[in-house]
Amino acid sequence: MQNLAQAKYIAPVIHAILFVAMWVLYGVYARPIMDGPSGLLFFTLLVADLPISVVAFGVMFTSSANETLAAVCWGVFGTFWWFLIGFSIDARIRSFRKKQRKTTERSPGDG
Repeated sequence: MQNLAQAKYIAPVIHAILFVAMWVLYGVYARPIMDGPSGLLFFTLLVADLPISVVAFGVMFTSSANETLAAVCWGVFGTFWWFLIGFSIDARIRSFRKKQRKTTERSPGDG
């Protein structure tokens, strides 16, 4: 069974929760997304998903027919982006632990 306490699983779940919470707060309070209660969540996701956010907002600002699709794609691709970031973090952690094991295995025999 997979260990669910890995960054590759935790990161996309956090992104999905932030993304849904941002849109729920925006919908409930009906205030501008940057000026209302969803502002901090929006800014966090905007910066964290910067490559995806630029494309999504380019579509949202130029085409009102595709703005819903752009917002949904921002959430889906952003979550996948965070999965890749979490996968990278897990790979670095495994590499670090592997290096530490080799160091500790050599240490007792050296002295």
